[in-house]
Amino acid sequence: MSTQIDLVIPGLFNLPLEEFPPDFLVSNLPGLNQILTYSNAVPNNQTDFESIIADSLGLTETQTLPFAQAYVEGKQDESHRYLLCRTIYLKADMHNALVLPLENNRVNEDDSSIILEDLQTFFSEDCDLKALENGLWLMRLKHCDASDCYPHYLSMIGRKANQFIEQSKQALPWYKLMNEMQMFMHQHPINQNRLTTGLLPINSLWFWGAGQKPKLDVNQIQWFCDDEQLIRFADSSKIQHQPLNQLTQMKSGDKSTVIDLSLLEALKSSSGDDLQVKLELLEKTVFKPAMTLIKSSRASLQLRCAHYFDLTMTPFSKYKIWRPSKSLVGFGQPEME
Repeated sequence: MSTQIDLVIPGLFNLPLEEFPPDFLVSNLPGLNQILTYSNAVPNNQTDFESIIADSLGLTETQTLPFAQAYVEGKQDESHRYLLCRTIYLKADMHNALVLPLENNRVNEDDSSIILEDLQTFFSEDCDLKALENGLWLMRLKHCDASDCYPHYLSMIGRKANQFIEQSKQALPWYKLMNEMQMFMHQHPINQNRLTTGLLPINSLWFWGAGQKPKLDVNQIQWFCDDEQLIRFADSSKIQHQPLNQLTQMKSGDKSTVIDLSLLEALKSSSGDDLQVKLELLEKTVFKPAMTLIKSSRASLQLRCAHYFDLTMTPFSKYKIWRPSKSLVGFGQPEME
């Protein structure tokens, strides 16, 4: 039985290649370069990793995933009223609003906690807020349904938010509550103090992860991932999962989805994470083992990077030895099937 491997690596084709030594990209990533060399490109219009993961699960009409459900304890009678959220700086002008992250440091963490705790007190009749981990909060709405139009926080950093703000107007009670919360945050004394000290205001929340848990046939679905939200979602949905470094344990005949968000996280943050180190780790844990499976079994592979094309390999692709070697350097626009 043929094995299908989906590699979901958002950000791979958005790397600042000029920051890498050319020799590194050509010589130090043999597994990735073999995938680039022997694959065919096919058009793709899914540019958020959530919709790609949903598609791999057979949820072809789904654009966002109900991550919030994985953080709800006990019986979920009102599961449609939960969202995840994180504080952001919403940079607004006359025509649009840009979602910008707050630097990951103690000052921003403490200020965000104070604002959210005060937000909880002021809006206690409308919602409950619970701190989770690493700046993540769970919101439970009491009188209105949660909007599921918002993409994951990582997908939104650096993007314009107006499209999703307009969509949220279709749920008027939720839209009004969101606006009132923004006004409260804008006027908060913490933000007045931050403006005087040159810090970005913590003037909004980005919400995501709403919706009902989908019904899945998980008998032949297997995930490999290390992201905490994805692991929680897999557990709550009964999806079998293992760490990325266990890819060599993939079962023949299964459809396996390998998801790594480390490049996207590094590109979307100001953490200064070493992209070269992350690529080396991906080569070791994902690309090299994937190519080993391709060579040793009847495995098909699809590399999905939330780009305008995907790369596909069949069991016969490994025989295309006449193709010139490729790397991320000069990869350009591969030939479409």
